[in-house]
Amino acid sequence: MRRSASWRTWRAASCSAAVAGILAAATGTSRATPKVVAVIAGKTVADTRLLGPSAQVYAPQKPDARQWTRQGSGGVAATVVAAGRHRNRLWVAGHTAPIYARHKGMWDAQPLPNRGWVRLATSGPTGAVVINRQVYVLGRTGWRRFGRSSGVASAVWAASPNTVYVATTAGHLRRGVEHAGRVSWTLVGGQVGRGAAIVQLVGRSPRNLYAIGKHGSLAAIRGSVLSRVRGVPMVRAAAATRTGIVVVGRDGRGKTVVTTVRKRKLISTAVVPGIREPIAGVARTARGQLIVVTRRGHVYIRDKNAWKTGEVRDPAGVVPARFRGAAPARTR
Repeated sequence: MRRSASWRTWRAASCSAAVAGILAAATGTSRATPKVVAVIAGKTVADTRLLGPSAQVYAPQKPDARQWTRQGSGGVAATVVAAGRHRNRLWVAGHTAPIYARHKGMWDAQPLPNRGWVRLATSGPTGAVVINRQVYVLGRTGWRRFGRSSGVASAVWAASPNTVYVATTAGHLRRGVEHAGRVSWTLVGGQVGRGAAIVQLVGRSPRNLYAIGKHGSLAAIRGSVLSRVRGVPMVRAAAATRTGIVVVGRDGRGKTVVTTVRKRKLISTAVVPGIREPIAGVARTARGQLIVVTRRGHVYIRDKNAWKTGEVRDPAGVVPARFRGAAPARTR
């Protein structure tokens, strides 16, 4: 069967899609089914949630978060590659539509009209998603159509319901601004890395927005220009902070390092002891606690300059489900 060029492009790009799982999927080496694919930060460690490959939700057990256990039942019929928290709800997406929202302890599929490959915003003031080039933003009453991507999307981020950034697999980043019902797109200059597509856009505000390349490079977005951030180890996972970004990578000696960046400056670096596994995600809570989680479910928490460890545990006899999901629509 002959397939369209856009469908083939999606297949080539889908292996490097994700959230915190985006980069883990793009650069991880383990083929075993992971226990954790994403980390959703809260105000404290107690408010933080870990997500499994079928959107299993794990919460820490009091008082010391040594164990993270499954919260409620249910999951989604997709392998989760992106997750975020918008309007006080958890959102997840697989490679293809639909996307899912968590409500009253259960996951609900969101009825958007388009079918096809998906890119979900994992951070930012406003929820956003691209489904087969159609861009949607999350407003007070639900999702509404914003516009159309110029190419196959590799990442999306929204500053507001009227301003959206979309990166494409061709390596371009554009900012769309809606005014009087019309959207104008502006090309953001520069590259995250030579010939590298952007696989994740991370930030809490337009003043603190970053792009991560397919091979782990990092760039700050300032207005309409991408500026490389030097000296950061190859990024394996990243998360937005109030004033910048926190990233996890391996240094030249093979040690796992957490680096805090503000603007384009490296503010602090901390070595995470003992990690030799692919990273699922990283988070910094509102109280400044660092959380690093591996895809095998090992949790490392840094509080007051000291590290402690924990792990994810499923109830006895429970094997996490895994779903593949359908291929994207080849038209529209």
